[in-house]
Amino acid sequence: MDSTTEPSETLFRARMQALAVPVIYAVFGALWILVSDLVLGAMDLPAPITTKISMVKGWIYVAGSTLLIMIVMRKAWATLERAYAELKVELAERRIAQEEAVRLSMELDARVQERTRHLQEALSELAMFSDLVSHDLRSPLRILSSYAQALEESHASLHPEEGLEYAARIKAVSGRMERMIQGLMELSRHGRSALHLQEFEAGAHESLVDEIWQEIQQNNSGRTFRFRYGPFPPVRCDPRLLEHVWRNLLSNAAKFTRSREVADIQVEFRDGWFRISDNGVGFDNTLASRMFRPFERLHPSRDYEGDGIGLALVSRVIERHGGVVEAEGWPGEGCEVRFRLPA
Repeated sequence: MDSTTEPSETLFRARMQALAVPVIYAVFGALWILVSDLVLGAMDLPAPITTKISMVKGWIYVAGSTLLIMIVMRKAWATLERAYAELKVELAERRIAQEEAVRLSMELDARVQERTRHLQEALSELAMFSDLVSHDLRSPLRILSSYAQALEESHASLHPEEGLEYAARIKAVSGRMERMIQGLMELSRHGRSALHLQEFEAGAHESLVDEIWQEIQQNNSGRTFRFRYGPFPPVRCDPRLLEHVWRNLLSNAAKFTRSREVADIQVEFRDGWFRISDNGVGFDNTLASRMFRPFERLHPSRDYEGDGIGLALVSRVIERHGGVVEAEGWPGEGCEVRFRLPA
């Protein structure tokens, strides 16, 4: 049985059968009177006989119409009973479905609470691991670096150049490890911090980019830049986190255009994307997907400083906003990094 259609169809049939009762009564009465009067008139009987026949005709009409009405009403009543039974079945099925929906909702809620608890425990363990990295692992590195520095400064005359070179390498590796740990800590912190979304007006957005670029330009004095930006639309974001995105992307653009006589950097909003393009060294576009992984480097560290955390941080921040970040490069010709945020 199709519980969503059959009861209403049955009720419709019952209504039509009930409506047929007065219609059938009127049609039967009109036909009976018309036909019987015509037959009685054609017989040309005496008045007393005609009167008696008319009385019998009336009783026959009453009996016939009563029988006909009873038949129709009985059928309509049977239809109503069937509709009532079907409605009872439908209501029972709906009640069972509602109870099942409530049960599934409660079960889903319980699962969500359990998963939330497991996620909170995992985040708590991650925080403990971050603290462990911050305190227990960084301390030996600092001690190792200090010993290497003391060896280099206090006992330089007692060791050959090879030993001093080893000490310098120890310091360099320790420093790099320290920066990597610091990068991991920053990445973890931005992944766990609360997201405070607000409407960021176009003017404030452009001022933020301009302020960051002025700082980068001051740190790269002596270089020639051609920098263009804007106009920007208003966005809904966490401005504190978006600042990290712009700082990393603009710093990368300045860094990888270092070999150019004039560094050409352009920031624009086009086709729903914020685009940062430059005329720097570029990269092999088949490796673009690796750019946003922690510690992934597409260029030798001896040529370009950094530990591969900046773009991973950019990706983390944009993804937390529900956005997308991409990159496209051409070896020796520059690259374009673009991201978009939800409207």
